[in-house]
Amino acid sequence: DPENRLTFEEILQPQWQSAFEPASVQGVQRGFSQSSFWLKLAIADQHRWQDQWRFIFSFPNIHRLDAYLLDSNGNYRHVETGNLTPYSSRDVAMTRFAFNVYTQAPWQQQTLYFRIRSSAAISLDSQMMSIKGYHEWLFDEVAISTFMYGALTIMCLYNLLLGIAMREKIYSYYALFLATVVSAFAFYDGYLQHFLLPDFTRINYIIGGSSLGFAFMALLAY
Repeated sequence: DPENRLTFEEILQPQWQSAFEPASVQGVQRGFSQSSFWLKLAIADQHRWQDQWRFIFSFPNIHRLDAYLLDSNGNYRHVETGNLTPYSSRDVAMTRFAFNVYTQAPWQQQTLYFRIRSSAAISLDSQMMSIKGYHEWLFDEVAISTFMYGALTIMCLYNLLLGIAMREKIYSYYALFLATVVSAFAFYDGYLQHFLLPDFTRINYIIGGSSLGFAFMALLAY
């Protein structure tokens, strides 16, 4: 949608339904674009024991994301979220964009729709998980992130204390560089919005966006 004008009601019309193209197995990458991209997903539950799933976008830096999902009563509900909306707008409180998907009956097909708009690079890579699979995946994600951010934070504090103790600015500049890198990665991964001022998205965006600039300045000073 190059003009960003199509509504959900319009996208259901036959002329727009025929405009959808099959996605590749590797996912959909659209690079940088000012257009809106619609994603249509047809699913059918093959498990009689599972009536709730989680649909997750792998890319955490999506600015605007509208989801049109069927609720447990079979009616479409609209979830308007993204990095530029308050954190409370997310369907599932996590750093990635995850949505609750309810299946109506075994083998009954349903169709989900998503609209993505972003000034950043656009990636539509996504996956569907059971609730159990989601929690296992989340545990691994948190473990890896905790190790990475913990290691960077320890290095930052170590160099800061070393600079204070030895009165050498070079260690302080390196500590500043590490701190801004952590801030930039935290914004990109969604942790900045999760832990710092979740309902003040513009402030988080400014902090995350300016972190790379400060990191470059600290690196030059180092």
